[in-house]
Amino acid sequence: MENSVKTTDELIAQAKQVLENPAFKMAFDDLKETNIKKILQSGGRDTEGREKVYWFLKALEELKGQLNVYLSEEIVKKSKEKTEDEKFSKKFDMA
Repeated sequence: MENSVKTTDELIAQAKQVLENPAFKMAFDDLKETNIKKILQSGGRDTEGREKVYWFLKALEELKGQLNVYLSEEIVKKSKEKTEDEKFSKKFDMA
């Protein structure tokens, strides 16, 4: 992994920025749409061409999925943090 991403918090923040970035969303959607059209417009015997496009689309989804994995780390991290009520209960041993 690149040295510019040093902590999990930074990785989570950067993944969130990418996924919420309008330019990324548009580029992702445009690539997906363009390649689906390629499949639909391909010749009946062009199985190799359709397969290449299929694997490209799979790679796009994998990229998006991996960014979401980083965000899921944020969810896990937050779920492990104690709520204010839990902290209060523990402080006064009322749990």
